[in-house]
Amino acid sequence: MIGQGMHGFVGNGKVAFDDLNTELANPTDLRVFAIAEALEKGYTIDRIHELTRIDPWFLGKLNNICDYKDKLSAYKTLEEIPADVLREAKILGFSDFQIARIILNPQGNMEKESLQVRARRKELGILPAVKRINTIASEHPELTNYLYMTYAVEGYDVNYYKNEKSVVVLGSGAYRIGSSVEFDWCSVNAVQTARKLGYKSIMINYNPETVSTDYDMCDRLYFDELSFERVLDVIDLE
Repeated sequence: MIGQGMHGFVGNGKVAFDDLNTELANPTDLRVFAIAEALEKGYTIDRIHELTRIDPWFLGKLNNICDYKDKLSAYKTLEEIPADVLREAKILGFSDFQIARIILNPQGNMEKESLQVRARRKELGILPAVKRINTIASEHPELTNYLYMTYAVEGYDVNYYKNEKSVVVLGSGAYRIGSSVEFDWCSVNAVQTARKLGYKSIMINYNPETVSTDYDMCDRLYFDELSFERVLDVIDLE
């Protein structure tokens, strides 16, 4: 959720640098993508460390993502991918969009392909768990309204039931001077109005500095990414 038009550490389409060593040696908002390109071009972790001074431990974790991208690239259709491979990709943070770009259609319109990945993993029962962020040392865990989704475990920390009167509001997202406060004001008024009208109010936001992420502002609060995939996940459950 960095607002640069990127889709993750890998799977960003045409991202290239004329002088990779210079991009690695000089910190910019795009350097992390230069690291991805360097790893894909065979740079060693030690060489990237020399140029970036980033701790090799972190570079090793980034290299794991590139290695798994290579593993996914070996498959040419979604039907070929074993369930355990697809599940591990989700645990590592690969979005449906990234998986679609790597396997199905590297250059084309990705909406259709992303939904194909979504349909395939739902068919295989690969669904995100919903867990509660513990903010009060488990004293009254049922009172905390901070939820997030993960593929690393299974199960739900909250109960789901069919409710025809629900409204999902998308929060203000990344903090930007001149927009976040105004957007947050709109979000808060939207959930408050929904509650007054008898609707179950559901907020999706990942910016903890906003009023809309106060625990008692809405009926359900997801601290999670504002992406097409995640919004659909919430809608499926709610």
